[in-house]
Amino acid sequence: MKIVCDLMSELVISDTADNRVETCSGGEQKRIVIACELTSHIKPNMLCIDEPTSGLDSNAAEVPNNDLLHMFDNIYVLAKGGVCLYSGVAHHLRQHLKDNGIECNEKQVPIEVLLKLSSKEISNKNDNNIEEKSGIYNNGVNCDQILVSNMRPVFGSLSISKRFSFVDLYYLLSRSLTHTFRCQWVSLLLQFICFQMLGIVMLYGFSADIILPDGCVELEFGAECYQTEAEIRDEILIKQNIKYNCCLLLAVPFVVLIVMSVTFGSNFRVFRSQQQNGWYSTGTYLWCRTIVDLIPIFIALPVFLWITNRYNTITFYVFTFAVILLVIICTQSAAQLASLLFMNDTKVALIVAILIHATIFFMSNSLIPVKELHYIMQELSHLSYIRHAYECIIIMLYGFDRCQGKVSLIYTTTVMASEMAIAWTDLRVSVGSGVLGGKEKRILCGICGAFTSGSLNALMGSSGSGKSTLLKCLNANNEYVLSDGSAVYVKSGQQMSKCFIYQDQNERIMTGLTVVQALTYSSKLKNSNNCSVEMIDHKNNVSVLMEELLISDIADNVIEKCSSGQIKRICIALELTSVVKP
Repeated sequence: MKIVCDLMSELVISDTADNRVETCSGGEQKRIVIACELTSHIKPNMLCIDEPTSGLDSNAAEVPNNDLLHMFDNIYVLAKGGVCLYSGVAHHLRQHLKDNGIECNEKQVPIEVLLKLSSKEISNKNDNNIEEKSGIYNNGVNCDQILVSNMRPVFGSLSISKRFSFVDLYYLLSRSLTHTFRCQWVSLLLQFICFQMLGIVMLYGFSADIILPDGCVELEFGAECYQTEAEIRDEILIKQNIKYNCCLLLAVPFVVLIVMSVTFGSNFRVFRSQQQNGWYSTGTYLWCRTIVDLIPIFIALPVFLWITNRYNTITFYVFTFAVILLVIICTQSAAQLASLLFMNDTKVALIVAILIHATIFFMSNSLIPVKELHYIMQELSHLSYIRHAYECIIIMLYGFDRCQGKVSLIYTTTVMASEMAIAWTDLRVSVGSGVLGGKEKRILCGICGAFTSGSLNALMGSSGSGKSTLLKCLNANNEYVLSDGSAVYVKSGQQMSKCFIYQDQNERIMTGLTVVQALTYSSKLKNSNNCSVEMIDHKNNVSVLMEELLISDIADNVIEKCSSGQIKRICIALELTSVVKP
């Protein structure tokens, strides 16, 4: 708890400790995200914080305060086209501009002059001079030095993914349940009411006599082949009973399908960020999500089946509950698949999920007999979980020898500041060309650079200059294909634990928790695999981080009520809660 308090104090979010995250301001939410990453006992030794600038002009987006600028050990400035304009210490920038023939008088701020140049494509002679000189830096780092023996090229991810852990599952369940019942109780109540209303409609939408016919036929030699009026009525009631149980089988899963396809994609963005930053494993999240999503079902389904149980038998009640529960779990998987395919468009995800569900229902042997379908569809129908559930219901109703005689889911970094920690050479990234053709767009243009261990570095440039792309390349999770010759190196013999924070707090923070709670869960999750986990004081870990990041005063605020600045620091703190720092 002390770790969380310290982190909140350092990130100035202590006053939001008891606030729900979604009610915090934008700045507070950004700091909460940072704080969550800093709760780890072993802090990440590389922390990438991406501040989106798309849609903003250069002055509004990337002109920093001069005093703040000099707090960075190094700055790395990119121009449009992915060209490096400058890499080095801030106080050498004026001389750098002068050496390249760019006028910068005493009344002008050097970084503003350079950022104005970075907002346009590199085309004139002076700008080309800067590009040519960008290979040798004021801090003495040269591209050739990257290839020295104490650096190794990066292949794949820098961090080792966590394995499934019951400890992580416990903490994640605790956090998720707090979030669900604090922030989504209205939605859960509406789902419960919806289920029971469906049950009432079904109860009074069908005749109570549908359970009376048993469907058995007497075996009598020489019996006449005609149907009496009572037999015709029994046949109609049997068909209605089959329709009733088919609706019973599909009603609740269909509601679950809609809810899951709409909500899973947005929650998955939070998972993707936290899983990449080493909070927990994919299996841990999926098991937790499955359990949390099933809890409302375990509350609503028993009441729903009690209302719709026309047979008034415990056998029918238990059997139907088990079958519908299995159908719901399968339906959740279909909805999750649709949400993952169309994560950025919930409407399309919902439509695709409904289409998948409709296709599975079409092959369920309830609407159209499977034997009347094409032979390929007949084989595919075996994959329909609704078909198997439907057949189970039919066997339960009209099987099991009913006709006797008749037919029928801390902060310690021990690195040397003079050592090169990560470096890159001839980094080129382009998009736009491929099998469909199209004009190729250059994002990064053969840039080189390096950051030393224990240093604070600023990556600057106008919107569209390639800052986020460079961070993703250094983080080894870029979605672009690097050109031949592009290489990223890290120090040999050192295991890298990295964190990538994109400062869109809506995708980084689990709302509904206070800052202390978010950081404490982060500390417990990130340090659960540490051999000395029992010796880690999570309260002290979070408290120290919060004091360092000036967020102790918002420790009890709900994260969504924090300001944008506080959210930034909380975001950093979240990644630094690990004992092994990135």
